[in-house]
Amino acid sequence: MDVRSVDTSKCVVWDMHSRLVESLDDDGCAEMIRSVRLHGQKRPALGRRVTRGDGYEIELIYGARRLFAAQQLRIQLLVEVRDIDDQAAMIEMDVENRIRTDISAYERGLTYARSLRRSLFSTQAEMAKALGISEAKLSRLLRYAELPATVVGAFSSPLDIREDWAGALAKASANSTTRERLTQKARDLRRSPLQLRSAEAVFESLIHAGRDKNAYVKCKERDEVVKNQEGTPLFRVGIRLNTVHFVFSRERVTPDLLRELTSVVTDAVVAFDSKRTSGPSIVDRRGALLSSNGSAHKEFTKSTSAM
Repeated sequence: MDVRSVDTSKCVVWDMHSRLVESLDDDGCAEMIRSVRLHGQKRPALGRRVTRGDGYEIELIYGARRLFAAQQLRIQLLVEVRDIDDQAAMIEMDVENRIRTDISAYERGLTYARSLRRSLFSTQAEMAKALGISEAKLSRLLRYAELPATVVGAFSSPLDIREDWAGALAKASANSTTRERLTQKARDLRRSPLQLRSAEAVFESLIHAGRDKNAYVKCKERDEVVKNQEGTPLFRVGIRLNTVHFVFSRERVTPDLLRELTSVVTDAVVAFDSKRTSGPSIVDRRGALLSSNGSAHKEFTKSTSAM
């Protein structure tokens, strides 16, 4: 292993690195600076030799925060130097990033998209296999790269955007009927006071932008407990991004009650849909609460502790 102490002025970060430039500051690197000051640099960065006319000699594949910390502390940087091509460098960087828990899904998604644009991999399938992740996981992460800058800017930090949110927002942004309302809402949120822009509130505002306020119910982190007049819990209602769950304890539901519940819910959905003159059924929009043949979507739990 060729590990060297390198003058930081001779190091430049690879333009494919995953770190967002805005995260490489005193606040974003505070813990790294503190650790290096107290304990020294425990893990070397990974780099390769470069020949270029701007004075740089080492291109860092990963280790951007370690470089920033060394620069702030005015010390040399430990670098493992290898002869490595772009595809191998991408794989090494991704392995390192997944070991470190502070790399966000957003940063990974943008890096994967850049890798495909650079033709480091010929297809998504080849890339997923080389990185050791599923094609479905890769596709979800790539949705981050589809988000308009205006939408990303509505959040206090792009690192706040969750993976499931990225998919929903990318889909809404690609829809010509909702894109304009979505981007306008993003601009409005961008101008709102920072303390009012929690990540959850921003997502809810964006995803429901321009829609009938009565057409969709909002996601909730906690289930709503429905009780009878005596205050005894009967069941819970869980509202997620794409689904609504009515949750009963298994002990409470007998075959007869299950048939009755299925009948009641079916009648309610059919009656509600019949009032609409156009558009997809609420079943389709809310994640198939009932299947097309009217069978109930059941989710039970053996425990009543949450009730």
